[in-house]
Amino acid sequence: MTAVLVLFVSLLDGTQREPIVLTGAMPHLMCMSLSQPMAAKWQGEHPKHKIIKIACADPKQLAAYLGRHAA
Repeated sequence: MTAVLVLFVSLLDGTQREPIVLTGAMPHLMCMSLSQPMAAKWQGEHPKHKIIKIACADPKQLAAYLGRHAA
């Protein structure tokens, strides 16, 4: 089973919520183990944003997943 790492982020004031797809398809367990370090790296590079949610999503169903979780 493969997954892509998706961050749901917003500006610090809570506006402009959006999903960010950080990776291409990788094994789901690898996505789970890399999610925290990659999210921390992204957060360090984007200090004006906050991460609301981290998800490992099936790339075949990514469009539906993003639509269902869009803010």
